[in-house]
Amino acid sequence: MKTEIKNYFHIKRVVLCAVFLFQIHFIVGQQFPSKQLGLKDNLAQDLYRVVQDEKGYMWILSSNGIIKYNGKDFKHFGIQNGLSDEDVFNFVPDKQGRNWLINNANDLMYLRNDSIYQLPFKSSMRIYAIGKDNENIVFTNRRKTFLIDSNDSIKEIDFLPYIKSFLDTSLMNYPFKDLREIRNYPNGKFLLNSRTQYTHLPYQNLSKLYNKRDELDALQKELLIQKILKLNSYRPVVQDCVYDNNIQFFTEGNHFVFDTAFNVLNVVKFINPQNNFIKSVLKDRNGDYWLVSNDIIDIVDKNIIENEIAWLPNTQNINVLDIEIFEDELIMQSSDNTIYQYKEDTELHVLYEKTRDVSNQSNIKFLLYGNDFYIMEPSGAVIKNALDIDAYKNINLIKKSILDLRERRLKKIKKISDTQLGYLSRFSVGYYDFEFKEKKILSKGLRTGISYKGGVYYIAGLDTLHVHSGQHKINKIPLKNIKNVYAVTNEKCLVSTKLQETYICDGGSCEIVNELKDKQVQHIFIADGFYWILYNTGFIKAEVNSANGFTFIKDFELAHILKFNWINDLIINEDQVYVATDRGVFKFNHERYAFISDQFPAFIEQIVTDNQSFDFKSFIELPYEERDITFYCSALSYMDEDPIHYDYVLKGDKEYYSHSTNGEVSYTNLSPGVYEFNLKATNENGSESEVVHMKICIQKPWWQKWWFYIACFFIFLFLIYILTKVRINAIQAKAKVEQKFAELELNALQSQMNPHFVFNSMSSMQNLIQQKEFAKSDMYLAKFSRLMRMYLESSKKKYNSIQQEMEIIETYFLLEKLRFQDKISLEIENDLSSKQMERMIPSSILQPFVENAINHGLFHKKGIGNVLVRLYTKGKFICIEIEDNGIGREASQRLKSNSIQHESRAIGIIDDKIKAIKKMDNYSIEYEIIDLFNEYEVPNGTRVVILIKNTNHG
Repeated sequence: MKTEIKNYFHIKRVVLCAVFLFQIHFIVGQQFPSKQLGLKDNLAQDLYRVVQDEKGYMWILSSNGIIKYNGKDFKHFGIQNGLSDEDVFNFVPDKQGRNWLINNANDLMYLRNDSIYQLPFKSSMRIYAIGKDNENIVFTNRRKTFLIDSNDSIKEIDFLPYIKSFLDTSLMNYPFKDLREIRNYPNGKFLLNSRTQYTHLPYQNLSKLYNKRDELDALQKELLIQKILKLNSYRPVVQDCVYDNNIQFFTEGNHFVFDTAFNVLNVVKFINPQNNFIKSVLKDRNGDYWLVSNDIIDIVDKNIIENEIAWLPNTQNINVLDIEIFEDELIMQSSDNTIYQYKEDTELHVLYEKTRDVSNQSNIKFLLYGNDFYIMEPSGAVIKNALDIDAYKNINLIKKSILDLRERRLKKIKKISDTQLGYLSRFSVGYYDFEFKEKKILSKGLRTGISYKGGVYYIAGLDTLHVHSGQHKINKIPLKNIKNVYAVTNEKCLVSTKLQETYICDGGSCEIVNELKDKQVQHIFIADGFYWILYNTGFIKAEVNSANGFTFIKDFELAHILKFNWINDLIINEDQVYVATDRGVFKFNHERYAFISDQFPAFIEQIVTDNQSFDFKSFIELPYEERDITFYCSALSYMDEDPIHYDYVLKGDKEYYSHSTNGEVSYTNLSPGVYEFNLKATNENGSESEVVHMKICIQKPWWQKWWFYIACFFIFLFLIYILTKVRINAIQAKAKVEQKFAELELNALQSQMNPHFVFNSMSSMQNLIQQKEFAKSDMYLAKFSRLMRMYLESSKKKYNSIQQEMEIIETYFLLEKLRFQDKISLEIENDLSSKQMERMIPSSILQPFVENAINHGLFHKKGIGNVLVRLYTKGKFICIEIEDNGIGREASQRLKSNSIQHESRAIGIIDDKIKAIKKMDNYSIEYEIIDLFNEYEVPNGTRVVILIKNTNHG
C-alpha cells in the first residue's frame, strides 16, 4: 500500500513538472512549414486517417473510399473497384501483403496488389477493431473475436486468454469490451482503444490515458493521477509513437511529445490556417509526421520537428536580403527596398520604404553601428539617423549624410571592422572611419568586394586580388572571375568566384577549397569563436588551421528541407541562428542541429515479359521465349516533390547500366543465363534508398538443355551401337565366307597332302616287295593301314591334341624305319604335362616336318640317322623342336634330286595351311628352320622350331 502511494505522488510530481514545462514551451512555440495535400489533389472532404502499409505506400481513409498515395500520384478505390461501402474508417496491413479494411457495411475485405478481395463473412454487428499479431489477423465485433490465418481461414477465439501473453499483468484486471482499435508493437504488446475512450498503452508507469472532450488525464489502476491538459478546445488526439516509444498528442495548433514518465520532450506550434481539428496523426517510417484534418493532410519533415526549425510568422514569401539584431529586435530588408522591424508579437513594422521609382539603380542597403542606423540610398548617399526602436515610424531622410558618392554610383556598403565602413562605387573602393570621421580611397577601378583583417585590406577585382596595408599596395594575385573576398586571418583570405569555386589565399598564392566546390560562397563572419561560411543553400561552421586554412565542423544544408532557393544572409544570436532566404526568415538552434537523412523505400512493383507478368520475387525463372523483360519500379519519397532518379544495373554475361527519372527499364533479347537486377533510387536531396536485389534465370532453349545433350549422347551411342552392330555383322558375315573359303582351302591342302603321303608309303612297300621281303611288307602294310586309319580320322578335324599328333609321328616313323632298314632312329624328349599334351594344335602340322627331316636330311646320310623331337613350354607358347643330324639343306639342294621339289611343295603346303588356320581362328602359330653346323662349320643337320599359342582351344 505504501509503495502504491509513493508511486502515486512520484508520478503526480512528474506530471506537475511536465505541465510547468509545457507552459514554457507553449509560450515559445514555433511555426513550421509542411507539404500540404488537399482538395487540389482531389482528396475527399471528410478524411479520417493515414496508414502506411508494409511496402511503404500511404493509404488515406475517408468517407468517400480509400486513396493510395506514392508521393506523386493518387489512386482512388471506391464502389467501382469492389468496395461494398466507401466509408472506410480502419485499415490494417499484414506481412502477407494484405491490407485489411473496415467500413460501415461490416464486410471483411482486404486489398492486395490494388485488387479488393472479400471473405465469406457477414456480421449483423459492426466490426470495430482489427489488429494483428506476428502471423495472424484478429478482429472483433464487440461480443466475439475472430482470428484469420494466412490462408484466409476464419475461426472464433476467446480474446482474453489469447491476448494475455502480449499485455502487462497490470492491465489484465481491465475489461476489454467494445474494442474500437487493436494495434500491436514490435515487442508483441498491444494498444487497445475502447468505447470509453480509454487508451491502454504498454508502459509500466501509465496504465491509461483518459481522453475526454477538452482534457487529457492520466490514470493508473482506475485512479486519476493528474489532468495533463485542460484546454478550451475540442479533445486532443492521442497518438503513440511506435518508432521511438514516446507519447505525443495534438490540438488545433500544438504538438506535444512526452516520454513514458510524462517528462516533456518537445512542444511545437504548427501552422493550421484553416483552424481545423486534427483528427489523426501518423509518424511514418522515415520519421515524418502526417497530420490529418477534415480535408487537408499536412506532411511535416522530421528535421523541422527534431531541430525545432520554424519560419518566423509573416515573413514567409518575402525575399529577405539582409538581417541584423538591434537591441534584441530583428531588423530585415526585403528585395523591394523595404526595411522592417520584427517584434515578438510576430508583426512586421515598416521602418523605411522607397518613396520613388529607383529602377536601374542600386538597391537600398542598411547598416547598424552602435546606436546609429545607416542607410545607403540609390543616389549614392549614406545617411546617418538615430533609430528609435519603439517608434514604428518611417525614418526621416534629411539627416546627416556621412558619405556622398552620388557621381560615382555607390554600389555597396559593408561594415569591415568595429570602426570602419567599407564601400564600393562604380570606379573606386575605400572605407569610412567612424572614429576619425574620414573617408579614404584605397583603389580605383572596377572592384567587386572588400574585406579587412588586422590592418590588411583585401580588395577583389574582376581578375586580380589586391592586398593593401592601408597606406600602399602589398601584393597583386591574379585570379579569374572573382566575385568577393573575405578576410580570415592577418595572412589569409577566402575568395569566391562566379564559377562557384572558392580559394584560400595567403600573401602570394591561392589554393582551391575542395569542401566548398559547387557552393556559391555569399559571406563569411566570426561568431562564438567560429567561422561561419554562408553559401547559396546553407552554411558551414568551421575553424581556421595553419595547414590548409579551414577545419570544417558541420555543414548546415537546409534548402532541401525548407524548399528555398537561395540564402541571402544570416546572424547568430547565442544558440539561435536566423537565416534570411528568398522565401522568408527561419530560425533554429544550431547547437542541437542534427540532420536526419531521408530513408525512403524503393522496390520493384512488377516484372513484365512478352506473355506474362510477375509481382516482385527475389528469384524468377523464365522460359527461353521470354527474353524481353521490363521492370516497373517505384520509390516512395513523400517530402520531395522533385523527380526520383533511378539507377539500374543488370549483371549477367555482361553488365548493363542505366540511369533515369523514369521508373521503367526494359531489356530485350537477353541471352540465356542467370542475371542479377539491382535497383537504387536517389532523390534530389542526395538521399539514397537501399539497393533492391533480384535474380532472374532465363532458361536455355530445348536444344541447349542438359537433357537434350544427354539424349543426343545416348542417340549417338545408339547410332554407334547400330553402326558397330551392322559393321560386326558384316565382318562376321565376311568372316564366315572367308572361313568357308579357308575350310575349303584347307580341305584342298589336306587333299594335296594325303596323296603325297600315300605315294611315299606305296613306294616303300613296292621296294620291300621287289626285294622279296614279304614279311616286312606285310608288317609294313599293317602299320600303313593303321597309320592311314589314324590319318583319316585326324583329317576330318582341324585340330588334334599334341598326344594324337605324337602318335601319328611315332606310327609314321615306324613305317619309315622299315623302309630305311633300321638306318634311322627317333628320340622324343617330352617336358609337357599330361594336361598340356591335351592342348589342341592344327592337325597334321608336325608330320610334314618329320617327313622332310627323313627324306631330305637323312636319306643321303652315311651311317645312322637320328630324328629328335623335343616338347616343352616357353612362356605362353608350346615349343616343338624337330631336329635331324642329316646332311643339311644346302647339301640336299646341291643333289638336285626330286626331293628338292618335294620339299618345296611340302613347306609351301604347310605355309598355306598356317595362313588358312589364322584366317579361320584366333590362332597364333609360327615356325623357324635353323641350319646346324659342327665345330668345323660343316653342315650337321637341320632344326625346326614350332611356336604355338592357342587362344581359342586352350
